[in-house]
Amino acid sequence: MNRVSFFSFALLCVILTGSVTMPPRFFSAAAPAPRPPAAATDTENGQRWIFTLQYIAGDYDRAVQNGQIVDSLEYSEMQRFAHTVAAAYQSAPTMKKPTAAALLKLEDLIAAKAEAPAVRALCHELAATFIKEMNLIVFPRFSPDLANGEKLFGENCATCHGDCGAGDGPSADTLNPKPRDFTDPHRLQKYAPHQFFQALTFGVEGTAMAAFGEVFTPEERWDLAFYLMTLRRDFRPEAPAADPQLTLKELATHNNQELAALLTPPGRVRRHPLLELTAVIDYARQNPPQPTTDEYLAITERLLKQSLAAYARGDSAQANLFAYDAYWQGFEMIEGKLQYSLYNKFERIFGDYNTCIEKAGQLKQAQGLMKMLLDILQHIRQGKGWRS
Repeated sequence: MNRVSFFSFALLCVILTGSVTMPPRFFSAAAPAPRPPAAATDTENGQRWIFTLQYIAGDYDRAVQNGQIVDSLEYSEMQRFAHTVAAAYQSAPTMKKPTAAALLKLEDLIAAKAEAPAVRALCHELAATFIKEMNLIVFPRFSPDLANGEKLFGENCATCHGDCGAGDGPSADTLNPKPRDFTDPHRLQKYAPHQFFQALTFGVEGTAMAAFGEVFTPEERWDLAFYLMTLRRDFRPEAPAADPQLTLKELATHNNQELAALLTPPGRVRRHPLLELTAVIDYARQNPPQPTTDEYLAITERLLKQSLAAYARGDSAQANLFAYDAYWQGFEMIEGKLQYSLYNKFERIFGDYNTCIEKAGQLKQAQGLMKMLLDILQHIRQGKGWRS
């Protein structure tokens, strides 16, 4: 129960027994009723596109080097993946012309056998664009449990990837392509836990890597993803003299090279640019922090926006699920730090918004209530309404 709040425990009791003793405030009609986890949503498209872009960014240099194709199969895969994302995005109802043009540019870069840094930079730029456009959440809502990740790896992954993650498990020789080697320092420096999380969620096309999105919870997939980062042969965590203050989102979405850049003040010259910071970054990966208040606010805001978008396209059921996720996965985690009048106001408006959705109210009314909720979150983000 170390990572489960009282309210999550209460939800479990409701599911299993149909009753639970709740604090008086939760008898209010404004407070959201607990519900089971949401089913898969249309945000999966955006997550899949991001994963494909991450895959291209990480593996393109296996296909092209110095303007020449070095692996024709890998190159064909890069072309196919880039085209698939571009075509899918162009048919999406929320398609934006600048993003579509950038996806076509990615296809052109691959066709021209451009150097890996240019392809990688555009892939990262496009992934960031999808995250913003679709209000996607790309980091865990709890600090990952690496001990649990190690247990899950041994039970589910070692058969193919080997006990130490070197891609040499008992089944490895029967697979083509071979399982990923998670101990390779050169490759692992280029990956972030979010990419592993996506691979676990969706599987990897053209390989024996199956999808575990219906097998593992999101928390378990994050546990595994963070654990995989520790399998690198030169993984050497050392406690730093001062807290590097890397957030959970940064650790989840940045590779080691990007984290090193974050920890380097502008203009500072270091004798060993990456090696100096590797031990600090490794320590942070092995000891990930809890989400920050800003990260919980981001979770709340993005899920609320997803809820309104779903309602605007006529999907009231999905809008309701997103709204409850916004509360339970985001706002509930910080409300105990807020002044009673503020979180009570949020809950009253939230209740009105839910009622509007459930009774098929006017979209304009839902938009007005959403604006009030987002204004409260912005008020909190500005440092107002906190308990002294």
